[in-house]
Amino acid sequence: MKYSLSNLSWGETPINQMLPRIKQIGFHGVEIAPTAIWPEIKSTDASLFKKMRYLIEDNGLEVSALQSLLYGNLDYQLFSRGTWLMMKSHLEFMFTLAKTLGASVVVFGSPRNRLKGELSKELAHEIAAEFFATLLPSLERNNLVMTLEPNASEYGADYLLNYSDVRQLSSLINSPHISPQIDTGCLWMVGEEPSSAFRSFTPHHIHISNPNLGILPGESNFKELFSLIRDSGYKGWLVIETLGNSGDAAIEAAQWLRDELGKVK
Repeated sequence: MKYSLSNLSWGETPINQMLPRIKQIGFHGVEIAPTAIWPEIKSTDASLFKKMRYLIEDNGLEVSALQSLLYGNLDYQLFSRGTWLMMKSHLEFMFTLAKTLGASVVVFGSPRNRLKGELSKELAHEIAAEFFATLLPSLERNNLVMTLEPNASEYGADYLLNYSDVRQLSSLINSPHISPQIDTGCLWMVGEEPSSAFRSFTPHHIHISNPNLGILPGESNFKELFSLIRDSGYKGWLVIETLGNSGDAAIEAAQWLRDELGKVK
């Protein structure tokens, strides 16, 4: 089990100030939403990506995953075939970036890029599986697993709302490079207990969050899930994800997670 902190969790605090603190509390990594660091990512000098990896590794950390893969690109739509070539090209750019940064996971959330509208869930699964199949060669080439993240309707989603949905789609794609993910806050928002989801199928990746990405721990009860994680021998990442908080609040949340699950080894 490895511990990570999303860069969305520390707001405007510079990453070079956060990395030593993250290492000091016993965490292993950081999760990167790339456009939070490089807003104009397609025109960013590629040497800066390598410098970021060196900075992270020099602080004894690694990149747990890339998230927010389609941020700022609402014109790319999973159920609009006319955008598939552009979306595929963009995602493959992100996969290459993930490899450059040393990540082995990319998180597919992007709730408003996967709006199915009036499509039935069954037909949506078929179309989504067809698109994701086109990504498999690039995922394999870059040695990545794309995790499918449930998102609540409050985040603008109408597809892949719960853990059963992401499990069904993952099974339909049937590749080791596509796997379900748990996001605790999203599951609570759709009335699903994360511990029940974990029991049903061990996820590849876990975001520890509150509904609406509020400060942790808040009022949520993580006790049962943490017990299952600890007893299961889960080998993946546990990632703290909040939004718009200070660096101090992010570190406090990370400290809480470490204390709850015992000493990090």
